Amino acid sequence: MDISYTDPKTDVTSLLTEPVSRNLSAGGLLIRYNKELAVGSEVVVKFVIPSEKRYVMTFARVVRVDAVEQGRLYDIGIAFLDIRPEDRELIDRYVTSRLDEA
Repeated sequence: MDISYTDPKTDVTSLLTEPVSRNLSAGGLLIRYNKELAVGSEVVVKFVIPSEKRYVMTFARVVRVDAVEQGRLYDIGIAFLDIRPEDRELIDRYVTSRLDEA
């Protein structure tokens, strides 16, 4: 998973190093990361759907940040903004198939 983040304070864009995906839906995703991101900031998210071996890339916004360990680890909610309908359907199918396996 690649997430490109522009810090609103410095206007510097960087690639997040090793974010951990915690949850995925057609509306967004939850990651765990070692730095706090600014709520309201926009990011670009790119990830592969394993069952399809297809990439999804979309603009998104940080909508929530919860400290797991203050200053060390954060759960970050990211909402997709401009996702193609076929990518949304692909994610829905993937999530549904994973639920069916559980």
